[in-house]
Amino acid sequence: MKISDEETITRLQMLFQSIFKKIGADVAEQLSKTGLTKPQFMIMQFIGQREHCRVTDIANIMEVKPSAITLMIDRLVSAGWVNRREDPSDRRAVVIELTDEGKDILAEAKQKCDRLTADYLACFSREELDLLIRLYEKLEQSVYGRERKDVNDDGT
Repeated sequence: MKISDEETITRLQMLFQSIFKKIGADVAEQLSKTGLTKPQFMIMQFIGQREHCRVTDIANIMEVKPSAITLMIDRLVSAGWVNRREDPSDRRAVVIELTDEGKDILAEAKQKCDRLTADYLACFSREELDLLIRLYEKLEQSVYGRERKDVNDDGT
């Protein structure tokens, strides 16, 4: 289905912007209680989902240059939340891993974000949540499942 109703598109854009702006601010506030920023939290989550990873892996997923990640990793190392060590499979490379303290901080931050999400979703019934999940999965498929195209002003 092709949506051409300008009012519907504008309304959805405004809702997305409003909701994600508020969620972003609330998440940042909760993370600040643990001493983490949103980018640090994202990096630590990425590392935590693996045993270890390289700076280039993190840079690729966050779509930034490795030098930007290196600076963030420096701060995380200084805080005692991650370690750098030689990659056993390639001695020229360095891998990043969470420290025990980093795992604890990440768990605390995730718990705060989970509680926040639960609070947001408390207004929905089980059926509404299931529908919301299906709709978001469909939107995700639409966003990520097709090749990026340039769209002309006429929508073609």
